[in-house]
Amino acid sequence: MKNFFLLLAIALILSNTNCKNKKEAELNDPEWRKESMEIAQEICKKLSSCISKEYSILKKGLQTYAMSEIAPEKCADKNKKSRVYLLKGNDPQFIKETTRDCYYQIQKFSCEEIVSGSIRKSKSCQMMKSIQQESL
Repeated sequence: MKNFFLLLAIALILSNTNCKNKKEAELNDPEWRKESMEIAQEICKKLSSCISKEYSILKKGLQTYAMSEIAPEKCADKNKKSRVYLLKGNDPQFIKETTRDCYYQIQKFSCEEIVSGSIRKSKSCQMMKSIQQESL
């Protein structure tokens, strides 16, 4: 159950939005935005497939919430507001490279590795997490 919440937290972090009132510069890069959407959706698909077994241990209300948080359409909506998608708060090339590397790491992990917390050991995924959480 602890690992399930870790995976759900990771999904939320990957799609976390910036709630700060101060307007930060963002870079309008249509090619990156398309790629970022594809990456976010693939990450959510992978996490969803890995934690599908864990749903059964949750209460029904929490099952519905958890499944909705990593649904592809919700991932897409959250990603459109993310610092990674908008290339905010850091060097755009650094954000792109970090995001791509995290994505490739997640794709390489088995579900067992993901459930056991291997994403936390990935430097690129931790860096991506910190980009998403800057200025919150």
